[in-house]
Amino acid sequence: MRLKQARDARCADSSTPLKTRVVLHFPGFEPLDSRDHHARYKRSAAQSGRTWGLDVAVGEFVQDRPSACFDVSCQDGLHVTKSRIYILDHFSLVAAPTEKSIWKQTLSGYISAARVVWEGGMVSYLRHAWRFGLFFLFPFLLMTSVVAVCALTALLPALLYSEPLNYLWSLPCALALLKFVLPPLLEKFHTLHLFADWTLAIAIARLGNREVNSWMVTCRANAREALKEAADEYVISSHSMGSAIAAYVIGTLLYEDPDLFRGKRVVFVTLGGAILQCSLMKSATTLRTCVGRIARAEDVFWLEIQCLTDSIISTRAGSSVSLGIPMPNKPLSNSFASRGLSRSSVIAGSSETFSEFIGSMCSAPTEDPTSTSRS
Repeated sequence: MRLKQARDARCADSSTPLKTRVVLHFPGFEPLDSRDHHARYKRSAAQSGRTWGLDVAVGEFVQDRPSACFDVSCQDGLHVTKSRIYILDHFSLVAAPTEKSIWKQTLSGYISAARVVWEGGMVSYLRHAWRFGLFFLFPFLLMTSVVAVCALTALLPALLYSEPLNYLWSLPCALALLKFVLPPLLEKFHTLHLFADWTLAIAIARLGNREVNSWMVTCRANAREALKEAADEYVISSHSMGSAIAAYVIGTLLYEDPDLFRGKRVVFVTLGGAILQCSLMKSATTLRTCVGRIARAEDVFWLEIQCLTDSIISTRAGSSVSLGIPMPNKPLSNSFASRGLSRSSVIAGSSETFSEFIGSMCSAPTEDPTSTSRS
């Protein structure tokens, strides 16, 4: 009820409701493909419709276009807004590491961790948001601790100066820990998934991975085609790692065509975005340049949403501020802090909080973003 009253109060001073909208959504590093995101959106839109008092109809999933998409029709009284939502997911990049063995994934993760430290990422995370620094350290400390326990178990006879025959029980115990305890523990805390996340972060920062670069080129082409579609408003939304990808894709498109958004109503919104995860690394010069182009684009309204109670919040000041990038001629500061959102389990693809937010924002007829107030 309080949410609906707040929305009604904002809409009282809003401009004419929009009739058409094109949304480009860049999901986070989740083991979900476009069809799964459509199903999640459909569930969340139903919840958001009840919350905001809207009549939301989500269309069928369509995959015969350059990018997977679906249509959404939202009615609020006499006003109807029709949105086409394109899902620019990177599921192929998420799924690729799972084809490797556990030990190859582990080795790749530790190599990525070393590169993050070498690139100054860990120090920067601790400087801007210490909890994000702990988020970086956690999976590697967990894996190291478990392997150390297994090694100590195997070496107990030597450590206790006991008879060599005791290796007959210590070695099987260590192997049992590795086989029956380690895999479930890694799965419970999504450790290997996080290892792959940091591997992709390095690839985006350095732009030195052929597979990732090829996917970026395809994604950029798909985004360019989607933005050619006529609409009253264009929303570019992203979550977690998807925010870094969105920044690179949109920033590159602005480099190719500085007038891409001229005269258009464009909203660049990150929901629990992790742009800094990649852009704080020394080698991420191209990504930082892309962030700067978006920040300085006069026709782009940039809204960042971070939850102050999120255990892995990446910044409290906003990405552009943390990177030292000025945002001239902007109607509103780029950082919007909310205490009402959480993504505690979004890494596993089980939390739909941000889908719910996107359901309410991208489906509902909205007011001019320049009238939004800081919370």
